[in-house]
Amino acid sequence: MAISGIEIIIFVKIFFKNLLLVTIFIVPFILLVLFAYQDIAPTGIFETTYNLNGYHPFVSKLYPKGRLSFTEKSLNTGYEQKILAEPVYFDVRIPRALDVVTLKIWYKGDSDNLNIGLRLPPAPDQQNWRYELKKFSSVIVVADGWQVGEVQFDFKKADIQKNKIRFMLSLPSVQNLSTPFIFHKVSVRAIGQPLSIKNVWSLLVKYVLTRVYDK
Repeated sequence: MAISGIEIIIFVKIFFKNLLLVTIFIVPFILLVLFAYQDIAPTGIFETTYNLNGYHPFVSKLYPKGRLSFTEKSLNTGYEQKILAEPVYFDVRIPRALDVVTLKIWYKGDSDNLNIGLRLPPAPDQQNWRYELKKFSSVIVVADGWQVGEVQFDFKKADIQKNKIRFMLSLPSVQNLSTPFIFHKVSVRAIGQPLSIKNVWSLLVKYVLTRVYDK
């Protein structure tokens, strides 16, 4: 049975109409669910890496701007930024309370005086923030001369504001260093207890509703 040209045209119109509906409604919903799945860390492991390349959903830019150089892009190694004064900060949005958070920071320069701090809640009867300061527990040298320092904190000590925790990079006398301290990227790995199936679904629903209605 031959198919007429009109039937072909109708079929094409219906096909593209359905394709448009899928593109507008279903694909964004699937992406939202996938993003939510990562965002609630159902396995108890949350991992992300920020390389200074613009906006990141989980890691903020370094701030305040006045203590940093402009972000520069290298042809070989990507983005980098000089720390001109201290301290500088960055925030990490972690989906839920976990147990341990580990940072790996790619950098160039002298890190002997570098302290990495996790913001803690204010002490009783005080309003000032506190920081737990640590040195890198290990440092290795990788490609292109970058050094990678690792440090670990107890997540349960952190001051959590809107699911965000704050880290500080303190580098006393940074202005007097013979070579600049250059920040390249940071990876964050937080580990805690996995969620049950029931908790996963309840958190997924809560996450989607929050994203849709809490603007």
